[in-house]
Amino acid sequence: MNVLHHWATMARAYVAYRRGREPGYGPFRIWVEPSSMCQLRCVMCPNRDLPREMLAHMPLEMFHAVIDECQSFAYDVNLTHRGEPLLNPEIVDMVAYGARAGPKIRLHTNAMNLTRELSRDLIGAGLQLMSFSVDGFTQESYEQIRIGGSWELVMGNIRGFLEEKAAVGARRPYTIVQIIDVPGFDAGPEERQRFIREFHGLPVDEIYVKKPSNWAGSYGVEQYGAVPRAPCTFPWYALVVCSDGTIVPCPQDFFCRMPLGAVGQGGLMGAWRSEPMRALRAAMASRRFDGLDPCRDCDRLRRPRTAGLPATNVAVFLVENLLGYTRWKTRLFAKDDGTVSTK
Repeated sequence: MNVLHHWATMARAYVAYRRGREPGYGPFRIWVEPSSMCQLRCVMCPNRDLPREMLAHMPLEMFHAVIDECQSFAYDVNLTHRGEPLLNPEIVDMVAYGARAGPKIRLHTNAMNLTRELSRDLIGAGLQLMSFSVDGFTQESYEQIRIGGSWELVMGNIRGFLEEKAAVGARRPYTIVQIIDVPGFDAGPEERQRFIREFHGLPVDEIYVKKPSNWAGSYGVEQYGAVPRAPCTFPWYALVVCSDGTIVPCPQDFFCRMPLGAVGQGGLMGAWRSEPMRALRAAMASRRFDGLDPCRDCDRLRRPRTAGLPATNVAVFLVENLLGYTRWKTRLFAKDDGTVSTK
């Protein structure tokens, strides 16, 4: 996508969202789920409650169909949703196909299956952003949060990826280590600094600490209870494609309660312009939240606002979309969003 065209689309999206209008553009951020399966049972993740019929790998042909359609309007494609993307044996082919088509390809992984060979293949395939989910500053907290995970394996795999990235002198993929600040597993300054030192001298662009989501009411954590609800931004810029091809409006719709269509049955633009999506936008714009399941219970509606937008991560989102994946994001927003620079 042409950069100036994308900036213009961002401006149109802001106006459409603020005025509650139907968008005259396509969704520019897409989530595609390579796999809904996961080998972990994290305490804050509803994946453990997914019914068996929702557990699947996305076929490569379906992925091709998604990319073929969205390449003309998507700025970036996130290869993640409810499961672990590296469990799909065709993940490298997915990254390569998406990168050749034009959208920036992002991947978020628990790193359990990230071998040295797979690391080299993903870097070589043109991955633009790699995000690692660790969710614990120590071995004890990690293994209590990420049930079934191995701290030593994951940390070794992440270091291996970073060493492969350094070996080829690659600026990409932009690399993030993410920790969800799970209640009850607090870490002191010394533990946090010890964690950061694990990556000393390696090409990490960010170490990012974030609050947990309540997964639209599926996880019992409450952080924004006193903040009045406001319309969600997702219906004005994003869509999610689940591993079976079902299209939903938001990555918080973990159990596909708001199906909009499917790959091969109207596709992304059919879902984007569908009557259920129009009804969702209208309900959001008029603040009729109570009739929306699962939106009514989602903490994203209660997040504090800046210029009418959710303040949480808004700076990061804008920089990614206006400047791309750059270290300026770390330098500019280190104090505001929980990011800690390792440089």
